[in-house]
Amino acid sequence: MFKDLSKSRNTQLKHQKKYVDSLASLLNKKASTATSGDDLKKQFIKENNRLNEMNRRYTKEVNAQVWNRLNAYMREFGEQNDYQLILGTRGDGNIMHAAKKLDVTKAFIKFANDRYEGNSN
Repeated sequence: MFKDLSKSRNTQLKHQKKYVDSLASLLNKKASTATSGDDLKKQFIKENNRLNEMNRRYTKEVNAQVWNRLNAYMREFGEQNDYQLILGTRGDGNIMHAAKKLDVTKAFIKFANDRYEGNSN
């Protein structure tokens, strides 16, 4: 799934990487001829930073898409197989799927608020 979702983004990353590589090549040629290339250096730094940011953003987006899809699959799998609880280490937390009847969040909030207010019940 990760590979499939990454394919469309890889084209843009490859294009940017080629551009950065060509700037690096030009920069190396300028350095060997001792000609000042300040504008070229600035352009290289800018485009290399852009490449790094694109890579970081694309990776984050693809990971989010993968986990959103996997979490949906996990809920469907748990419901179809009548599992009460499925534990995991990634996604939206350590609980990958839980039957609604196991959710005690509202009861706990009430308990915690009562305790905070000094009520023992």
